[in-house]
Parts: sequence; C-alpha cells; structure tokens
Amino acid sequence: MIELAKRRHKARALPDVRTYDYAFFVAGEKFAKDYPQAAAALARLVRDAARYIEARPDEAVQKFAELGGVGSDPLERQVYLDIVKAHRTSYSGAEKLDLVDATTRQNVQKLADSFHALGIYPQKVGVADWLGNSRVDGIRGVLAAELKARP
Repeated sequence: MIELAKRRHKARALPDVRTYDYAFFVAGEKFAKDYPQAAAALARLVRDAARYIEARPDEAVQKFAELGGVGSDPLERQVYLDIVKAHRTSYSGAEKLDLVDATTRQNVQKLADSFHALGIYPQKVGVADWLGNSRVDGIRGVLAAELKARP
C-alpha cells in the first residue's frame, strides 16, 4: 500500500508523473471467448462488491480483516480504513466499472509514456492499441449488456 509506505517509511511519489485511478480486469482471450457471460458476470460482481465497500466502509474493512486481508497492526487497519473512506483503494472507482473508452486509453498511454521517460519501462509500450483491440469486441458487447441490465 502506497499510503502505508508513506506513513511508515516516509516514501514519496514519483516526480512529474500524472497517475490515473484506473483498475483493469483482464480475462484470458480463450476464457472470454468461451465463457463471455461468466466473464461479464464476474466483472459486474466486482462492481457490486465495490459499491458495497463504498456504502459500508467500516463493515467492509472489518470483514476484510477477519478474512486476513489486513494485518493485525492497528496502523495497517487504520490506514486501510482511511484509504477506503477517502476513495483511494487500488480498485477505487470499481463501483462505476465500465468499458474502456478512448479517454481511458489515452490517459493510460500517457502514464506508460511517463514511465518510459523515467526509465521504468525500458522501451515504449503501446497500451492504447492493446486496450482498443477489436479482438475483444465480442466480450465487450456482452459486458456492456451485463452492466446495463443490472445497473
């Protein structure tokens, strides 16, 4: 957790890098083709779980702790609760889960380009092309229908 590292070790963010709060869920191509309904239902369930966490942060963090997802250290629990309440978890925004659009592709490409400029990625990465590949149009349609049917 970045926030825990900041508080415990005085870690700092990378300079001059604009980050975007995106979470991507990627299915294997064969799975998405063979089981598009299951893949779409799973994505919707992730969205619904995020909505539950958003609506009941104290309860969600308690349940997460009971499952072993947060250590017994009180600082860890408090940091996690603070992050959840501030809408800054790694899957922040999942309650609004939707299809990858052109703006998302552009922003993720900018982030990849920033990482390349900083030397984190040794070569340029074509993220925007990968995210917009027409091979996934089939699952994209099934997912769009699933999310729309159960808003």
